Amino acid sequence: SKRAKGLGPTDFEPGFLQPGILFCSLCILHWSLCVYKEFRSVWLALEAVIMTPRASRSTIIENRLASLSTPRLVIVLMSFVLRIAIASIMLVAGVNWLGRTTSITELMLNAVALNSIMDVDELLFAGFIPVSVRQSVRRLEPIKMKYSRSRSQCESFGLCLLLGATILVPYLLYLEPLTAGMVSIKWEMCGGNQTFVVANNPESQQIVGYRTQEARNDQEPTLIEIAVDRHKFQEDGPPEYIFFSASRTLFNADIDEDMSGAAERAPFCIETDALRPGAPFYGDLVIEPIIHARMRSALVVLGHPPGTSCENITQLCSRPDARLLRLMCGDTCGCTDPFSSPWHKVPSQGCSNGCNIRTENILATQPCEDQPRGDVWKEFRDGYAAALSEFYGTNVSEVVIWPMASDILRQLEVTGCSGLGVPELQVEMISQTPWCQGHDRLFRPLAWLCPRSCGCVEHPSSHCPVNCKANASG
Repeated sequence: SKRAKGLGPTDFEPGFLQPGILFCSLCILHWSLCVYKEFRSVWLALEAVIMTPRASRSTIIENRLASLSTPRLVIVLMSFVLRIAIASIMLVAGVNWLGRTTSITELMLNAVALNSIMDVDELLFAGFIPVSVRQSVRRLEPIKMKYSRSRSQCESFGLCLLLGATILVPYLLYLEPLTAGMVSIKWEMCGGNQTFVVANNPESQQIVGYRTQEARNDQEPTLIEIAVDRHKFQEDGPPEYIFFSASRTLFNADIDEDMSGAAERAPFCIETDALRPGAPFYGDLVIEPIIHARMRSALVVLGHPPGTSCENITQLCSRPDARLLRLMCGDTCGCTDPFSSPWHKVPSQGCSNGCNIRTENILATQPCEDQPRGDVWKEFRDGYAAALSEFYGTNVSEVVIWPMASDILRQLEVTGCSGLGVPELQVEMISQTPWCQGHDRLFRPLAWLCPRSCGCVEHPSSHCPVNCKANASG
């Protein structure tokens, strides 16, 4: 119907040439002419009947209707009235039907169907009237009538007005309102800002929204489209992207599971224990297909070509949306390094329980001392804005307190661990989280980097590394 109204994908005003409107107008005109033909036939027959002499009996002399009896006249007039009534009803109903048809294909079929209705009387005459009667009717001579020049001119003028009304009235009553309604519906459905989705949270009583991409390139399918397309024609072998749940209950649970649950369920560090050659679970017939499917998904969702190894993907690890990649490549992404940048090194951001256990074991062998100032502080500062913006869903660099918040990290980059001893630098200003304690959905405790400056030597607490707790207990 969009094409019928001459509207392009981004058009909200119909152009001068509207193929559907033009074709619909022609179909209505054709139907109306068919009905007008019936009206004219009845009118001419009525004139002929009126001019025929009256008599007690109807007579035909030499194939000419010489007289018409009164009973036959009444029957003929009643048939004329019935024909006019049927044709009028068909005219209004047909125009209404065609005017409300929005599909060009259906419009063509409807027009043909209507035209065939007007031929029903002729089909009945040809199929059910005896041959002798039909031959008698054909042998009748035409009744001559007077047709003056003035009448011809008046009739031509009237037919011109009727033709104009036939085109104008259906357009004003049906086609123009239909076009306006379709344009209005398209504006409501497709107009304005379409780059957002909203939902209502009854618990917090808030309307929550999410800004989507402005336009989608059909040449770049989404991950779920790739997964379905690759699997629907796959005859054998494990799925390339899809992890199939064992039951409906597990299927629903897998859909609702968050990254924290997935990270805590991982019994081992996937990269070091399953993806690398020589690892304990490398090549396992049960585990490998699942891991490879998730690995491909982790790379494709970040715009990277699919693969089954963690080589050459270090530059993707620091992205806030690389949670699945950190789950699969925990060692490459720094989850097993206790002294890497703390951003995203928590289960909710993809670092698995298996990798965290490995990290704690490494940390237990280290002295309870602050790490020297190095590149990790610059990396920590560089990832600050992106990490918090992803977490809060807004550009934190535009909030009023951002200059003060970023200045804290700038000073920590300069001073290193010793800056955490300054009260003004101990708290992340936007989330109001102490740097030393860490945030279970954002960053690992800085006490792992700076245990002495965070007071873990004198007063070890839950966020302090295990080596400091052991020293304190000893």
